[in-house]
Amino acid sequence: MTTIKDDFVFRSGKYQNKTYEFVSQVNPSYLDWVVENRPEMLREIVRKGPNTDGMTPREKFASLMPNTNFINEGKK
Repeated sequence: MTTIKDDFVFRSGKYQNKTYEFVSQVNPSYLDWVVENRPEMLREIVRKGPNTDGMTPREKFASLMPNTNFINEGKK
């Protein structure tokens, strides 16, 4: 099981957006219930970092556009 840190934030449930530390002080029996009935609530969400491909949004959009340059097509 993943180690739960005190700054862990619940993403759903009765204490949504509250830290593990807060819930352990206010209602420790809720933590027991979560472990027994909803352990997926304690899984850490792995987030990808920022997009580092070096392209601006405008460049990405332009790369998705079809090539309509038929004038130079086929010439060598």
